[in-house]
Amino acid sequence: MFSVLIQSLLLAAGGMLSVGSITIVILLLLSDQGWHNGLAYALGYVSGYGLIGIVVVWVGYTAAENGTDESGGFTSVLLVVLGLLLLWLAQRNWRKPPSASQESPRLFTMIDRISPPKAFGLGTLVTVI
Repeated sequence: MFSVLIQSLLLAAGGMLSVGSITIVILLLLSDQGWHNGLAYALGYVSGYGLIGIVVVWVGYTAAENGTDESGGFTSVLLVVLGLLLLWLAQRNWRKPPSASQESPRLFTMIDRISPPKAFGLGTLVTVI
């Protein structure tokens, strides 16, 4: 069980150093309430990974306790559905013509006006996604 915990912590540390998370933290630090938003995002990120780790260890422990070696068909179906959803989104965005106006992306305007509780929620959401 200790090795699973170490692997989960390494996975979380790798996610924390991803380019997307670093970019969001930099944008949050440049917003109106800079360090409040950055700290709230980091706390949301860490608590999201903590919650995921607790759930994974709990589910893994109950699965090991029950002694089932077979994986259910639900996981396979869920992965296929998610893959098809991603392919559909990629096809839809590929066919969309580029816009003529040069406005900033919605994410950047949202981050400029974000509050610390919303930054906490964004950190938790990024973790889950």
